[in-house]
Amino acid sequence: MPAMDDLILIAGCGYLGRRVAARLASAGHAVVGVSRQAAAPLPGVTMLGADLASAGDLARLPPGISHVLYAVSTGGRARTETEYRTGFLDPLAALTAHGLDCWPHWRRTVLISSTGVYGQADGAWVDETSETRPLRPAGRVMLEAEALVSARTPGPVTLRLAGIYGPGRQRLITAARRGETPGPEEDRWLNQIHADDAARLAAELLTDAAPPPRVVGVDRAPARRSEVLAWLRDRLGVASDPTVTSGPGRDRADKRCRSRVADAPWYRLEYPTFREGYGALLEGEGA
Repeated sequence: MPAMDDLILIAGCGYLGRRVAARLASAGHAVVGVSRQAAAPLPGVTMLGADLASAGDLARLPPGISHVLYAVSTGGRARTETEYRTGFLDPLAALTAHGLDCWPHWRRTVLISSTGVYGQADGAWVDETSETRPLRPAGRVMLEAEALVSARTPGPVTLRLAGIYGPGRQRLITAARRGETPGPEEDRWLNQIHADDAARLAAELLTDAAPPPRVVGVDRAPARRSEVLAWLRDRLGVASDPTVTSGPGRDRADKRCRSRVADAPWYRLEYPTFREGYGALLEGEGA
């Protein structure tokens, strides 16, 4: 666990990174959060606006950094492999090179990756030991980032997160309100994790004394899209509308994700299935 005089860098202090930073700061850790543009303040967190691919901006980071969470997002702007490299991989490479030169106390690195590195279909189960075969550019770039972190950073850990939902990320609730009813070709397995649970996992992997090198971050109950939407429609009192469908998926992957380390004491989930997570969101909306 970091000592209280250690310094944790959250590289990519966006939707997930801010939650991790707030959690660590509330526990008394010194935290620096970096985002591309100056972000809203967080209590106990030093916030910086910086381009991590810029040598000049990297030079502004303090030299005492001991723990790094890389949670940079392309913000939905990237579509091609080149764009993913520019927005995700290039800043990681620059940050890593800078840190190796300038941070003598650097001991732990956690990379936020994705279950998009798996392309298995037909409902196949995947976990930390499964073959990676990404179908999309983002997954291919993520695998390169994982290799870079494993080979070139101290204490490397990869957290492959499933789809994050939570406040501000409620597309399935919106779809249920529209009465969406997916057809057979659209009814794929959903692998999800609530934003608070994702942030807790990332914080634990940063601070645990001996975390595993790779973790799949997902709740305990993958479910078909039709099952989740039916449950939401029932809670919302909305009838199904067969004319409202989700459209074709972005790839052919249709896997079920689980973690082999889910029994570890730090793998604690406040929302172990979609029912608890979406139920809390609906209660927050007064539904």
